[in-house]
Amino acid sequence: MLIILLSASLLVWIAVLIDASMGLKSLDRLEDSNTMTEGPLLSVITAARAGE
Repeated sequence: MLIILLSASLLVWIAVLIDASMGLKSLDRLEDSNTMTEGPLLSVITAARAGE
């Protein structure tokens, strides 16, 4: 039983690390982009602010 719980928690941690690395890559891509020509669409920004 303990091995099953440890395996499940290990899988959860792996999923969290993969998700965090993907999120940081997309964040770096947004920070490096030229906001005047390559920035996110206004509708995306508006939807994000409406969710706050």
